[in-house]
Amino acid sequence: MNIRTIILAHRQGRELMPLTDGSCVAMLPVAGKPVIEYAIESLHKAGIKEAVISIDAAFGKLMALVGDGSRWGMKLSYSVASTDVTSAISLPDHGGPDPAETLTMHGDMLLNLAIDEFLRQARATGQKRVYGLKGDTTVIMWESGTPELAARVDLNAADIAESSCIELGATRINTLGSIIEYHQANMDLISGKLALLTPHGKARRNGLTLGYGSKISGKSLKSGFAHIGNNSNVHETVQFDNGVVVGDRVIIDRSARLENSIVLSDTYIGEMVTARNAIIQGNTLIRTDSGRVMHLDDELLLAINPAP
Repeated sequence: MNIRTIILAHRQGRELMPLTDGSCVAMLPVAGKPVIEYAIESLHKAGIKEAVISIDAAFGKLMALVGDGSRWGMKLSYSVASTDVTSAISLPDHGGPDPAETLTMHGDMLLNLAIDEFLRQARATGQKRVYGLKGDTTVIMWESGTPELAARVDLNAADIAESSCIELGATRINTLGSIIEYHQANMDLISGKLALLTPHGKARRNGLTLGYGSKISGKSLKSGFAHIGNNSNVHETVQFDNGVVVGDRVIIDRSARLENSIVLSDTYIGEMVTARNAIIQGNTLIRTDSGRVMHLDDELLLAINPAP
Protein backbone atom coordinates (compact mmCIF):
# COMPACT_ATOMS: atom_id res chain seq x y z
CA MET A 1 0.00 0.00 0.00
CA ASN A 2 1.70 3.21 -1.24
CA ILE A 3 0.72 5.42 1.68
CA ARG A 4 2.81 7.51 4.05
CA THR A 5 1.53 7.15 7.61
CA ILE A 6 2.30 9.55 10.44
CA ILE A 7 1.58 8.64 14.07
CA LEU A 8 1.44 11.63 16.42
CA ALA A 9 2.98 10.57 19.74
CA HIS A 10 4.67 13.72 21.06
CA ARG A 11 2.01 14.89 23.56
CA GLN A 12 3.69 15.15 26.95
CA GLY A 13 0.46 14.95 28.93
CA ARG A 14 0.89 17.44 31.75
CA GLU A 15 -2.81 17.00 32.45
CA LEU A 16 -2.08 13.38 33.38
CA MET A 17 0.60 14.07 35.97
CA PRO A 18 1.91 12.29 37.99
CA LEU A 19 1.29 9.36 35.60
CA THR A 20 3.34 11.01 32.84
CA ASP A 21 6.21 12.07 35.09
CA GLY A 22 9.25 10.98 33.10
CA SER A 23 7.04 9.52 30.38
CA CYS A 24 4.51 10.68 27.77
CA VAL A 25 0.90 9.85 26.91
CA ALA A 26 1.78 7.39 24.13
CA MET A 27 3.82 5.31 26.59
CA LEU A 28 1.14 5.01 29.27
CA PRO A 29 0.02 1.40 29.82
CA VAL A 30 -3.63 0.62 29.16
CA ALA A 31 -4.64 -2.97 29.97
CA GLY A 32 -1.10 -4.22 29.58
CA LYS A 33 0.05 -2.32 26.47
CA PRO A 34 1.43 1.16 25.84
CA VAL A 35 -1.18 3.39 24.17
CA ILE A 36 0.84 3.69 20.96
CA GLU A 37 0.87 -0.08 20.42
CA TYR A 38 -2.89 -0.06 19.86
CA ALA A 39 -2.41 2.47 17.03
CA ILE A 40 0.37 0.40 15.48
CA GLU A 41 -1.73 -2.77 15.64
CA SER A 42 -4.68 -0.98 14.00
CA LEU A 43 -2.43 0.09 11.11
CA HIS A 44 -1.05 -3.43 10.77
CA LYS A 45 -4.59 -4.85 10.56
CA ALA A 46 -5.28 -2.40 7.71
CA GLY A 47 -2.29 -3.70 5.75
CA ILE A 48 -0.08 -0.65 6.33
CA LYS A 49 3.56 -1.65 6.58
CA GLU A 50 5.41 1.62 7.25
CA ALA A 51 4.90 4.61 9.53
CA VAL A 52 6.71 7.66 10.88
CA ILE A 53 6.23 8.29 14.61
CA SER A 54 6.34 11.92 15.74
CA ILE A 55 7.98 12.06 19.19
CA ASP A 56 9.06 14.68 21.70
CA ALA A 57 12.81 15.18 21.99
CA ALA A 58 12.69 14.42 25.72
CA PHE A 59 11.18 10.97 25.24
CA GLY A 60 13.65 9.05 23.13
CA LYS A 61 12.90 6.03 25.30
CA LEU A 62 9.65 5.64 23.35
CA MET A 63 11.91 4.56 20.46
CA ALA A 64 13.43 1.86 22.66
CA LEU A 65 9.97 0.75 23.77
CA VAL A 66 8.50 0.41 20.27
CA GLY A 67 11.62 -0.36 18.25
CA ASP A 68 11.84 -0.58 14.50
CA GLY A 69 8.44 -2.22 14.06
CA SER A 70 9.76 -5.66 13.14
CA ARG A 71 7.64 -7.44 15.77
CA TRP A 72 4.56 -6.29 13.84
CA GLY A 73 6.13 -6.93 10.45
CA MET A 74 6.32 -3.17 9.91
CA LYS A 75 9.00 -0.54 9.29
CA LEU A 76 8.86 2.31 11.81
CA SER A 77 10.96 5.48 11.76
CA TYR A 78 10.95 8.52 14.03
CA SER A 79 10.85 12.30 13.77
CA VAL A 80 11.09 14.90 16.55
CA ALA A 81 8.16 17.33 16.74
CA SER A 82 8.91 21.01 17.32
CA THR A 83 6.71 21.44 20.43
CA ASP A 84 4.11 19.64 22.51
CA VAL A 85 1.34 21.84 21.08
CA THR A 86 2.03 21.99 17.36
CA SER A 87 2.67 19.12 15.02
CA ALA A 88 5.45 20.53 12.85
CA ILE A 89 7.68 17.61 12.07
CA SER A 90 10.49 16.88 9.65
CA LEU A 91 9.52 13.82 7.67
CA PRO A 92 12.40 11.46 6.89
CA ASP A 93 13.22 10.75 3.28
CA HIS A 94 10.91 8.03 2.02
CA GLY A 95 13.71 6.56 -0.08
CA GLY A 96 11.63 6.10 -3.20
CA PRO A 97 8.74 7.56 -5.19
CA ASP A 98 6.52 9.94 -3.24
CA PRO A 99 3.57 8.08 -1.72
CA ALA A 100 0.23 8.61 -3.40
CA GLU A 101 -1.51 9.18 -0.04
CA THR A 102 -0.79 10.36 3.49
CA LEU A 103 -2.57 9.19 6.63
CA THR A 104 -2.09 11.03 9.93
CA MET A 105 -3.48 9.67 13.20
CA HIS A 106 -3.05 9.92 16.94
CA GLY A 107 -0.82 7.46 18.78
CA ASP A 108 -1.62 9.16 22.07
CA MET A 109 -5.34 8.39 22.06
CA LEU A 110 -7.31 5.14 21.97
CA LEU A 111 -9.17 4.84 18.67
CA ASN A 112 -11.57 1.94 18.30
CA LEU A 113 -11.48 2.48 14.54
CA ALA A 114 -11.16 0.21 11.51
CA ILE A 115 -8.48 2.08 9.53
CA ASP A 116 -9.19 0.30 6.25
CA GLU A 117 -12.87 1.32 6.39
CA PHE A 118 -11.94 4.95 7.06
CA LEU A 119 -9.56 4.91 4.09
CA ARG A 120 -12.28 3.46 1.84
CA GLN A 121 -14.72 6.19 2.85
CA ALA A 122 -12.13 8.95 2.53
CA ARG A 123 -11.11 7.94 -0.98
CA ALA A 124 -14.74 7.73 -2.04
CA THR A 125 -15.36 11.42 -1.22
CA GLY A 126 -13.29 12.65 -4.16
CA GLN A 127 -11.70 15.28 -1.89
CA LYS A 128 -7.96 15.90 -1.56
CA ARG A 129 -8.14 16.05 2.24
CA VAL A 130 -10.59 14.29 4.56
CA TYR A 131 -10.85 14.56 8.35
CA GLY A 132 -12.32 11.89 10.61
CA LEU A 133 -14.25 13.62 13.39
CA LYS A 134 -15.72 12.40 16.65
CA GLY A 135 -17.80 15.31 17.85
CA ASP A 136 -15.41 18.27 18.05
CA THR A 137 -12.31 16.09 18.08
CA THR A 138 -10.29 15.36 14.94
CA VAL A 139 -8.77 11.92 15.35
CA ILE A 140 -7.46 11.02 11.89
CA MET A 141 -6.77 12.69 8.53
CA TRP A 142 -6.25 11.40 4.99
CA GLU A 143 -4.66 13.36 2.16
CA SER A 144 -4.12 12.65 -1.50
CA GLY A 145 -0.39 13.01 -2.08
CA THR A 146 2.36 13.58 0.46
CA PRO A 147 3.23 16.68 2.52
CA GLU A 148 6.53 18.45 1.95
CA LEU A 149 9.46 17.67 4.22
CA ALA A 150 9.29 19.70 7.44
CA ALA A 151 5.55 20.00 6.85
CA ARG A 152 3.13 21.12 9.51
CA VAL A 153 0.94 18.11 10.13
CA ASP A 154 -2.07 19.47 12.01
CA LEU A 155 -5.22 17.54 12.86
CA ASN A 156 -6.87 20.78 13.99
CA ALA A 157 -6.20 22.88 10.92
CA ALA A 158 -8.05 26.16 10.37
CA ASP A 159 -9.38 25.04 6.99
CA ILE A 160 -11.21 22.02 8.38
CA ALA A 161 -14.62 23.52 7.66
CA GLU A 162 -13.75 23.75 3.97
CA SER A 163 -12.59 20.17 3.79
CA SER A 164 -14.61 17.02 3.56
CA CYS A 165 -15.31 15.45 6.95
CA ILE A 166 -16.41 11.98 7.99
CA GLU A 167 -18.29 11.84 11.27
CA LEU A 168 -17.15 8.78 13.20
CA GLY A 169 -20.39 8.60 15.13
CA ALA A 170 -20.30 4.95 16.15
CA THR A 171 -16.56 4.96 16.86
CA ARG A 172 -15.49 4.89 20.50
CA ILE A 173 -12.45 7.04 21.20
CA ASN A 174 -10.73 8.10 24.39
CA THR A 175 -8.53 11.18 24.14
CA LEU A 176 -6.76 10.40 27.44
CA GLY A 177 -7.13 14.05 28.36
CA SER A 178 -7.48 13.57 32.12
CA ILE A 179 -6.93 11.10 34.95
CA ILE A 180 -10.62 10.18 34.75
CA GLU A 181 -10.37 9.44 31.02
CA TYR A 182 -7.27 7.32 31.55
CA HIS A 183 -9.08 5.30 34.20
CA GLN A 184 -12.11 4.89 31.94
CA ALA A 185 -9.95 3.75 29.01
CA ASN A 186 -8.65 0.84 31.07
CA MET A 187 -12.13 -0.15 32.21
CA ASP A 188 -13.55 0.08 28.68
CA LEU A 189 -10.79 -2.11 27.27
CA ILE A 190 -11.07 -4.92 29.79
CA SER A 191 -14.88 -4.96 29.51
CA GLY A 192 -14.81 -5.26 25.71
CA LYS A 193 -16.28 -1.85 24.92
CA LEU A 194 -13.31 -1.14 22.62
CA ALA A 195 -13.89 -4.29 20.62
CA LEU A 196 -11.35 -3.58 17.85
CA LEU A 197 -8.50 -3.25 20.35
CA THR A 198 -6.95 -6.29 22.01
CA PRO A 199 -5.51 -6.04 25.53
CA HIS A 200 -2.43 -8.02 26.48
CA GLY A 201 -2.80 -11.45 28.04
CA LYS A 202 -4.90 -14.61 27.79
CA ALA A 203 -8.62 -14.23 28.42
CA ARG A 204 -10.44 -16.67 30.67
CA ARG A 205 -14.16 -17.40 30.68
CA ASN A 206 -14.95 -15.70 33.97
CA GLY A 207 -13.96 -12.17 32.91
CA LEU A 208 -10.32 -12.52 33.93
CA THR A 209 -7.38 -11.85 31.58
CA LEU A 210 -4.00 -13.09 32.76
CA GLY A 211 -0.47 -12.28 31.61
CA TYR A 212 2.58 -14.53 31.56
CA GLY A 213 3.88 -15.89 34.86
CA SER A 214 1.12 -14.36 37.00
CA LYS A 215 -0.85 -16.08 39.74
CA ILE A 216 -4.39 -15.40 40.95
CA SER A 217 -7.25 -17.49 42.29
CA GLY A 218 -10.33 -17.68 40.09
CA LYS A 219 -12.36 -16.90 43.22
CA SER A 220 -10.74 -13.47 43.65
CA LEU A 221 -12.87 -11.83 40.97
CA LYS A 222 -16.23 -11.23 42.62
CA SER A 223 -17.82 -9.07 39.89
CA GLY A 224 -16.98 -7.31 36.64
CA PHE A 225 -13.69 -7.83 34.81
CA ALA A 226 -10.03 -8.00 35.80
CA HIS A 227 -6.80 -7.78 33.82
CA ILE A 228 -3.52 -8.99 35.36
CA GLY A 229 -0.17 -8.23 33.70
CA ASN A 230 2.98 -10.31 33.57
CA ASN A 231 4.77 -11.85 36.58
CA SER A 232 2.32 -10.54 39.17
CA ASN A 233 1.28 -12.37 42.33
CA VAL A 234 -2.20 -11.91 43.80
CA HIS A 235 -2.84 -13.69 47.11
CA GLU A 236 -5.74 -16.14 47.01
CA THR A 237 -7.66 -14.15 49.66
CA VAL A 238 -7.66 -10.90 47.61
CA GLN A 239 -11.01 -9.66 46.28
CA PHE A 240 -11.60 -7.73 43.05
CA ASP A 241 -14.88 -5.96 42.23
CA ASN A 242 -16.30 -3.86 39.39
CA GLY A 243 -13.20 -3.73 37.19
CA VAL A 244 -9.54 -4.01 38.21
CA VAL A 245 -6.39 -3.63 36.11
CA VAL A 246 -3.06 -4.82 37.51
CA GLY A 247 0.27 -4.14 35.81
CA ASP A 248 3.47 -6.18 35.62
CA ARG A 249 5.51 -7.37 38.61
CA VAL A 250 2.84 -6.42 41.15
CA ILE A 251 2.36 -8.09 44.55
CA ILE A 252 -1.05 -7.85 46.24
CA ASP A 253 -0.95 -9.28 49.73
CA ARG A 254 -3.56 -11.24 51.69
CA SER A 255 -7.10 -9.95 52.26
CA ALA A 256 -6.62 -6.79 50.18
CA ARG A 257 -9.70 -5.57 48.32
CA LEU A 258 -9.69 -3.52 45.10
CA GLU A 259 -12.73 -2.06 43.37
CA ASN A 260 -12.85 -0.09 40.11
CA SER A 261 -9.11 0.50 40.37
CA ILE A 262 -5.81 0.34 38.50
CA VAL A 263 -2.51 -0.87 39.97
CA LEU A 264 0.46 0.14 37.84
CA SER A 265 3.60 -1.96 37.43
CA ASP A 266 6.17 -2.61 40.17
CA THR A 267 3.77 -1.89 43.04
CA TYR A 268 3.27 -3.68 46.36
CA ILE A 269 -0.14 -3.56 48.09
CA GLY A 270 -0.12 -4.68 51.69
CA GLU A 271 -2.36 -6.88 53.76
CA MET A 272 -6.00 -5.84 54.22
CA VAL A 273 -5.61 -2.66 52.14
CA THR A 274 -8.87 -1.50 50.52
CA ALA A 275 -8.86 0.80 47.49
CA ARG A 276 -11.86 2.02 45.49
CA ASN A 277 -11.93 4.31 42.46
CA ALA A 278 -8.15 4.61 42.53
CA ILE A 279 -4.97 4.49 40.47
CA ILE A 280 -2.02 3.18 42.49
CA GLN A 281 1.62 3.59 41.46
CA GLY A 282 4.19 2.57 44.04
CA ASN A 283 3.32 4.51 47.19
CA THR A 284 1.17 7.04 45.29
CA LEU A 285 -2.62 6.76 45.28
CA ILE A 286 -4.76 8.90 42.97
CA ARG A 287 -8.50 9.14 43.64
CA THR A 288 -10.28 9.11 40.27
CA ASP A 289 -13.48 10.56 41.73
CA SER A 290 -11.82 13.64 43.27
CA GLY A 291 -8.40 13.83 41.56
CA ARG A 292 -6.70 13.89 44.96
CA VAL A 293 -3.11 12.60 44.95
CA MET A 294 -1.80 10.99 48.15
CA HIS A 295 1.72 9.74 48.93
CA LEU A 296 1.82 7.10 51.67
CA ASP A 297 4.99 6.60 53.69
CA ASP A 298 3.96 3.29 55.28
CA GLU A 299 5.59 0.54 53.18
CA LEU A 300 3.31 -2.04 54.80
CA LEU A 301 0.40 -0.42 52.93
CA LEU A 302 1.71 0.72 49.55
CA ALA A 303 5.22 0.64 48.16
CA ILE A 304 7.35 0.11 45.10
CA ASN A 305 7.65 -3.64 44.66
CA PRO A 306 10.98 -4.48 46.36
CA ALA A 307 11.70 -7.34 43.96
CA PRO A 308 10.67 -6.21 40.46
